[in-house]
Amino acid sequence: MQKLLYKKSLRRKLIIGSTNIETGEFHTWDEEDFIKNKDEFITGVMASGAFPVIFPNIQKDDTRWMDGGVKVSIDIFSGINKCLDMGYSIEKIVIDAIFCNAADKLPEIDPYKIHPVMVLIRVFEIFGYDNSMREIEDILYDFPKVNFRYIIAPSQKLPSGKIPLTFSPEEIEKMINIGINDAINAISYGEKGNFLDILQEYRKKRRSRIGLKKIKLLE
Repeated sequence: MQKLLYKKSLRRKLIIGSTNIETGEFHTWDEEDFIKNKDEFITGVMASGAFPVIFPNIQKDDTRWMDGGVKVSIDIFSGINKCLDMGYSIEKIVIDAIFCNAADKLPEIDPYKIHPVMVLIRVFEIFGYDNSMREIEDILYDFPKVNFRYIIAPSQKLPSGKIPLTFSPEEIEKMINIGINDAINAISYGEKGNFLDILQEYRKKRRSRIGLKKIKLLE
């Protein structure tokens, strides 16, 4: 990673989020924090992606950090606030979100063929399934005039690698092709995007789950 990033310069606005192991708080850094210190940028990227158990936690700013996804599944709030700080009105902000998990269903697994580390990854899949859409719903309450457009999410199960989070070139190529096809499908909805369709489907399924629970309680 160091060899790759040292050859690059920061040319875009960015936000990197990580979870403080000591306090449990979610913290973000942006390009202003890294513009004069590429070592800090690399450390921030590693802290943001330090998936528990799989990767070691990272020392930065006198504390330890782990994957930001532990606390915030998809950090759209920070992106919106970044745009507002730059002077853009809320009506001018357009959001396209890319999910690592399917937006409408959990990836299928064989529960009899997963080892303990894969169980942990499954926990994150379950969190991601609902939490991403819940966070988007929260944004709609706080920023009702923001313009959500596309949600690009895997339409099929992504390769997991024989060892978790390690992928062969063939598996990486397969994931890239899945992403390209899913992006093409999303933009086929036109300028208004597919966001409302996905949100309505999510709310329908959530109401169904709540309804079934109420029936069981009445019984």
